[in-house]
Formats: sequence, structure tokens, C-alpha cells
Amino acid sequence: MQELVLSIRPTQKNKNIDEILTTVFGMGECIFNKKLSKKYTSLLSDNEKGFVLSMDDDQKYDYYFCSSNNNKYRLVNIIPSKTDIHGIKYEKRVIKVIEAITALIKNKHVIRVISYDSAENLDEIITSKIAREQLEYALSYYPNSYHPNDLNKIDQFIMLLYRYNRKKPNIELLMEHLIKYRKMDVKYVEYIGERIEIGIQVLDAYRKKWFI
Repeated sequence: MQELVLSIRPTQKNKNIDEILTTVFGMGECIFNKKLSKKYTSLLSDNEKGFVLSMDDDQKYDYYFCSSNNNKYRLVNIIPSKTDIHGIKYEKRVIKVIEAITALIKNKHVIRVISYDSAENLDEIITSKIAREQLEYALSYYPNSYHPNDLNKIDQFIMLLYRYNRKKPNIELLMEHLIKYRKMDVKYVEYIGERIEIGIQVLDAYRKKWFI
């Protein structure tokens, strides 16, 4: 998934974030939406800040950036006026707003665009080394295989993932990684993704039954 972070560095002349955003995004394809920014930031905790950039294309989209860091604001949501968006369409919107922002901040050193693909690095998706190594092992010999022995290797990965991963795994991101960077069959990855989700649900139910 394409991720977007804006690094905003106040200067001696422009110390206020709202002033910087008004100056840079005051007109053009991408506009600083002060009214929506006030609405969304009122819901944030004291150490968080945020703002909304609005962009008109085939319909109006609002891009909500949030930060618990003084200078870096991450795109956390795209709010469409008519329909929900996700997957490939979400990625296209992120790329579109990156292009618009990049054009507007040209020669303006106060704002910098940082973009990356969160699906690229497997070690960021699967934090457990032992689970990650099992997945690599399962896919190393016969990827896209439905043979019981190969599916058993996947099931072992699921158990290790459930037991050792530090955070709840993002299955959609893992599937995106396998398709985009491992060039695996889409239908097989969808099957494996569903198998992982069901496996985690079964393990969770078993744990709650016997250990509560």
C-alpha cells in the first residue's frame, strides 16, 4: 500500500502550521481545507495534530493527515463525498495527491514529501523472525501449490504467526506483498489469505476457550 508522509518544518517567517498550509495550498488543484481541519482535529488528543487537504477530480476527495510528531504528518484517511474507496483505487488516489502536492511545493523547502510502499518489506509486515522464516520456507520450493504437504507448511506458518508476531498481522498487506513483489498467482494468494484469516480465528477461539 502506498503511504504518504508530509514533513513540515516551520521557519522564522512562518512558525504556524495553518499559515504554512494556507500559503502553500491556498489555491490550485489541492487546497488546505481549514473548516474540515478544525472539525477533525477537535477529536484528537492533546499531543496530536492534523489537517485536511481537499482535491477536486471526478469527485471531491478530502485527504486527512495526522501527527503525534511535531514535523511529520501521515496520510491516515481519504474521505470521499460519495463512495468508499479501498485497494487499487485508494493507491491511485494517493499517487494522484502526491503528484499534486509535489507540483505545489516546488521550490518551497518548508514542506517535503516522503512516500513509500508499506507492502514492500516483509519484515515490516511479519515482525516475527521465526514466522517469517517459516513463510519463506513454505514458499521457496513450490509456490502456488495446493498439495497437502505444502499447505501444511502454510498452516505451520499460521501457528507461528499467531504465537510470535508482536502485532495483529495485516493479511491484506501480506497478500499485496506476495502478488506485487513475489509475483505469485492472485487466486492462490487469495486462497492463502483466507486460510490465514480462518486459521487465526480458530486459534483465537481455542485460546479463549481453554485459557480464560
